[in-house]
Amino acid sequence: GAMLQTALDLKGKVNVGRVDAYVNTKLGTRFGVTGYPWLVLLHQGRLYEFDGIRDPKLMTAFALEDFATKESREIPSPLGEEVDSSLESSEIPLNVIKLTTPDLKKLDKAFVMIHAPWCGHCNKLLPTFGKAATQLLGQVTFGSIDGTDPDNKPIMTAFDIKSYPTILMLHDNSYTPYEGDRALNSLVSFASSGYLDAKDNTQPMPTITAISSTASKGTKNEDTVEMAKNVHVVEWTTDMFDTAMQTPAKSSSELFLVEFYAQWCGPCRAFSSLYEEIAGELKKSSDIVVARIDGALEEELRTRMNILNYPTILLVDKTNGQMYKFSSKERTKEAIMAFVNNGYKEVKGSPVPPPTSSTLSIILAAIIIGGIGWSIGHFKNGKKKSKSVPKKPKKKIA
Repeated sequence: GAMLQTALDLKGKVNVGRVDAYVNTKLGTRFGVTGYPWLVLLHQGRLYEFDGIRDPKLMTAFALEDFATKESREIPSPLGEEVDSSLESSEIPLNVIKLTTPDLKKLDKAFVMIHAPWCGHCNKLLPTFGKAATQLLGQVTFGSIDGTDPDNKPIMTAFDIKSYPTILMLHDNSYTPYEGDRALNSLVSFASSGYLDAKDNTQPMPTITAISSTASKGTKNEDTVEMAKNVHVVEWTTDMFDTAMQTPAKSSSELFLVEFYAQWCGPCRAFSSLYEEIAGELKKSSDIVVARIDGALEEELRTRMNILNYPTILLVDKTNGQMYKFSSKERTKEAIMAFVNNGYKEVKGSPVPPPTSSTLSIILAAIIIGGIGWSIGHFKNGKKKSKSVPKKPKKKIA
């Protein structure tokens, strides 16, 4: 794809690497990764973010020269190392209270931002967060929590914080994650009353347990529900979903069972093992591809597909371009299997929204470069198959 071609073009000039932030969570947290793919150039202790179209020529030009025209920040220090907290950009604004683990236990209602001093996105948001606090002064308590502070590790563990910034509305012995944009009006609206309209995303307040010395060395002293490992379930991104939809239906599975989830979602973690079991069952009896998409990371696709809560389960039919939502609150194996086995036909479907024109051009380019056979093998098993549909010859572009 584009990244491989870029690596070939830069061979001997710039080192090109790839990091799976889903596996290397500490590194992803350290760099404040909030979406995938995320392309950056590290040069002389500075970090430059690439925000253009993922075209080999553009990425090569960026890595060689164009990065110098972009804003940059210092490469973040490894988690646990001392960080200079005197940086002006990371100072806590007026009317925002600096909170620690003991403080959080005493709050009944608060709008809280969990951040890190080295996080560029956090530092840009802090002034706006402070303005929102001023507007709602006396109505809502605004707080900030430094996720890199060892004393706040119980908070990071209890809320399963994976990225910075994370904003939570604490209320009524529960919490509601903020997923809106970072505009002042949006923050004020959500903190004042908007969170009441997001009941589907509201979770019970977790127990914030002090971490024992044994736990701090890597052993947990409490039972937690983790996301099940993907064995039969394929982890998809926006590009992977769109490419799968663009390949001819006759050359790949006609049905996709897709779950939209979020790492912080308790019901999602509880459902993950059952979803993996369902995927294993379907693999034995059908060619249905069972996939999982992190809606918190794939914001554009989540918005396009009108995903309003987690987990959301959809059955997508490529032959007619329709998607069918599993709306039953009983997420049992029997109910979902019945839904997949013709039950979805009794549900009113809706058209799968197409990608934007710029995204579509990239997808088509990926299909042409990789070949249909590569696409099918990639989306079904996460790696290329030795036996698959033959590749179409590459088209020569004048």
